[in-house]
Amino acid sequence: MAIGIDELDDDFEFQNQDPNPNPDGDEGGNGGEGNQPDPDNNDGNGGAEENEGNEGNENDGGGNEDIDNATYAFLKTKGIDDPSKIKFENEDTGEIEEVSWEDLSEKDKLGILNTSNVDPDRELEDPEIALINSIRESGLSIEDYVQAIKQSGIEEARKQFEESNPPTQQFEVDNIPDDELYLLDLQHKLGDNATDEELLKALEIEKQNPEFFAKKVNGLRQEYKALEEQQRNLIAEQEKQEYEAKFANFQNNILNEIRSFNKVGNLDIELDVNDMNEIANVILSDDPAGVNYLQKALSSPANLVKVAWFLTKGESAFKDINDYYAQQIKEVSRAQYKRGLEDGKTGKTSSPISKPHVVKQPSQNNIVKPKSIDDLD
Repeated sequence: MAIGIDELDDDFEFQNQDPNPNPDGDEGGNGGEGNQPDPDNNDGNGGAEENEGNEGNENDGGGNEDIDNATYAFLKTKGIDDPSKIKFENEDTGEIEEVSWEDLSEKDKLGILNTSNVDPDRELEDPEIALINSIRESGLSIEDYVQAIKQSGIEEARKQFEESNPPTQQFEVDNIPDDELYLLDLQHKLGDNATDEELLKALEIEKQNPEFFAKKVNGLRQEYKALEEQQRNLIAEQEKQEYEAKFANFQNNILNEIRSFNKVGNLDIELDVNDMNEIANVILSDDPAGVNYLQKALSSPANLVKVAWFLTKGESAFKDINDYYAQQIKEVSRAQYKRGLEDGKTGKTSSPISKPHVVKQPSQNNIVKPKSIDDLD
């Protein structure tokens, strides 16, 4: 967590105070808790290793007053173990130089104190930043976004597999034997001009050359397959156009209802353009995984119960609440009117400048709270 300049000043002030002053202690007494002797250190050095390189930095007059314990400790969090050897890159030569903390300008010192503690090797790269932005823009949780990516990958893999391995289409003509297919085609071409005997005679003549007959029937089969596929595509296109027309009509109806939505019960509702678009997107749009937002919301039993409650009880509940507060306001206004009338009869005069009356909500102790929505009736 980055620390602001104001916070640093507070930290310095706290660190420089002696929380437990000891006038009888050693000169430059180390009241800080971090300077207590290490109970596990038998030589009594009291954690001298932690303070190595920091001797003379205490504000006791015996060291450098520019670097106190708090500053030194904070510099260590920035990776600076020795304040007298801070590495800087020379802008002119590009070489790394060592500069003492004492020799730095205030601007450079503040720059160091405000640098992030994040390891440069762990900073986010552009693709990682783009991924985070993509998650935010999607409006999905991380779990839902990962699931959407998985689903998208599955759909893409399936599509690629189908393109590289097109399914073998089944045609009705494949179920017709060669002899029957030849007779049906010949009858279709000749119509009623040929009798059954003539058709069978023609078939017998064709089969005298089996290889040529097979080629001819195969050609007929391919021709009827093409006609059958053309018919399928025509039906699919018609169904698509019908669906798009129905959806466009449904979409227009939804948008018209949103524009005209201005009341729930007797409670007035005002929607701005952003509100209308948000409602329309929930009803009509899909998430990145291709699932309709409203359909996804209604898959939750809790949301389904809320919708069912609103459809059955919502309008009457809003109406009862609105009527109740309207009645309360009306009664307060009537009481104010009667009071003014009585004042007029007794000769009291009101102030030249009429003060506004604030209608306060009645005390909760005087209101009988319903136990359920049905009790509002």
